Amino acid sequence: MSTNYYSSYEQERKNAPKQCPHCGEPINQDLSSYGSKVRHHCGSQACRKAYSRANILERKHQARRDARQRILAYGNRWLDLDQRRSLMTMTQMVMDANFDTGHQIAEQIVQIIESQRCKHDRISVLIENAALAKRRADEAQAHNRDMEAQYKHRIAELESELVLLQLLQGSIDKIAAEQLDKQADPIPQEPEPEEEDEDRNAVLATLALAGIEPYTGGQDDSEE
Repeated sequence: MSTNYYSSYEQERKNAPKQCPHCGEPINQDLSSYGSKVRHHCGSQACRKAYSRANILERKHQARRDARQRILAYGNRWLDLDQRRSLMTMTQMVMDANFDTGHQIAEQIVQIIESQRCKHDRISVLIENAALAKRRADEAQAHNRDMEAQYKHRIAELESELVLLQLLQGSIDKIAAEQLDKQADPIPQEPEPEEEDEDRNAVLATLALAGIEPYTGGQDDSEE
């Protein structure tokens, strides 16, 4: 920091005027010693006032230049070419109309323009958000309609399947009832005729030739 201050001081000493710019009185003739203050006027009251007026005027010019640069930077950032030209023309007219406060009035006008632009931007954002919300709502409604159609179709299929199951259940119950009725009243079956025993017939024929009666199971009882 001290180095920068020393460099600035040396630069100021180098550029120090050698005479008063207002009356021509010699000044800053001996700046060889360190710490010698650079003078910008001779020190008389008239020259001090003139120097003060010159400083005020220079600061005013600088403020006007800074305001113009800020307005131009705003136009370059946010406005198109035609709008920027109109803005700078308006700025020049206002600054020419009032040297002291024209640049301030011009910047106030820019602030009003900026507030309106921000308001329009906010409105645009709100419109975009509303459009996005509406689009999402429409998509949600379309999705809900599709899902509702799918559910209705599935319900119809289930109802058809239920009717079919009920018909099958009725048929099964009917068949089961018929089977139960048949088991409760069985149909009597006739005895099947006995098949002839060829060996027995042959034995009986042999006994008949021999004069022997076949055993029937009741002969012992008759002999007793």
